[in-house]
Amino acid sequence: MERRKTVRRATAIGLSCLLLAACGNTSGGTKAATTSAPCAIVTKFGAAATSSATGDNPRAVVGAELNGDGKPDLVVADLEGNAVSVLLGNGDGTFRAAAEYRTSAVPVAITAVDLTGDGRAELLAPVPNAGAVAVFVATPSGAFEAAVEVRMGTGAYDALAADLTGDGAPDLISANSAANSIQVRPATC
Repeated sequence: MERRKTVRRATAIGLSCLLLAACGNTSGGTKAATTSAPCAIVTKFGAAATSSATGDNPRAVVGAELNGDGKPDLVVADLEGNAVSVLLGNGDGTFRAAAEYRTSAVPVAITAVDLTGDGRAELLAPVPNAGAVAVFVATPSGAFEAAVEVRMGTGAYDALAADLTGDGAPDLISANSAANSIQVRPATC
C-alpha cells in the first residue's frame, strides 16, 4: 500500500513539473506547482463545445492524421455498434459525418499507427470477445479496407504496434486481460 501512495505522489509531482515546464517555469520544486494555478495552456478552452455524431456507445477515441490533408482526424471505438467510426477533420474543430467500419465483435479501444510505412495510419481495434485485434489498412483517400482480424488470445483489451524484434517492421502487441498476459505477433514481411 505504501508503494502505491509513493507512485501516485511521484506521478502527481512529475505531472506538475511537466505542466510548469510547459508554461515556461523551469525552476522545479513542487511548492509552485501546488500553490499556483495551472497555466493558461492547460486551462484555456473555448466556452462553446462542438459535437459530432459517432456510432453506438462511443468508448474510446484517438486523434491522427488519416487522409493526408494536414488536418487532425478522429477515430472512435463504438462499444455497442461492433464498429469503429472515422471522422475526418475540417481543420476548425469540426468533423465530417462519421464513416463506420465493422468489426466482428465489440471493439473496446482504438490505436492509430502506420503499419505499412506509407505515412498513413492504420487502425487497431481490440475485440476481446473474438480474441483478436481488428486491423484496418488505410487507403490514400482516408478510407480503410475491411478489417482483418488477427488472433491475439483471450481478452485482448488493448493493442499497439512497435518494432520489438529490431527488423524495422512494427510488431503487433496486445494486452490480454483474461489471460493476465501480453501477446506479441512479430511482423512477417
